[in-house]
Amino acid sequence: MQRAGLSPVPHLSAARPADWRFWKDFLWRSPSVRLVAVEFETGNRAPTEGEKVIDHLAAIQEAIGRPLHLLAIGGAQFTEAIARRLGAFTVIDSNPFMKTLKRQVFVRGEDCQSWRPQPTARGQPIDELLAANLTAYSGWIEERAECERMRAGRRFSLPVHQGRN
Repeated sequence: MQRAGLSPVPHLSAARPADWRFWKDFLWRSPSVRLVAVEFETGNRAPTEGEKVIDHLAAIQEAIGRPLHLLAIGGAQFTEAIARRLGAFTVIDSNPFMKTLKRQVFVRGEDCQSWRPQPTARGQPIDELLAANLTAYSGWIEERAECERMRAGRRFSLPVHQGRN
């Protein structure tokens, strides 16, 4: 794919130390690969497992001597840990879309966030509700990441992006 001019994004699925060694070696031999994807919704959803994955990714970045941009699929719950350890990342989360379909709005308070019912008239488009949810949810992710970076005293040259789907 790389020889054809495409930029592949490998999905790093690893269960054993040998799997992580494979990905470290692959990424070391593939300097043009800057983006990697990891799924945090099933096996890596538990805090201990998700944190282990983030630790492995940080170790790989250090070993290969370059930053990786993580596509954290369903990884919003790990925003602070990712921001603290990795640098640039994108959260890909279906939550804003699914909550919009259920006619809910993302409400941010000073210390709490929640989804609240937002009834619509029959046949009323939900485009504006989706846009509002994406904007609010993205801002929430970005603020959490930036706050954690400041707390950890880390600055990164690459910006944080919030994936939208």
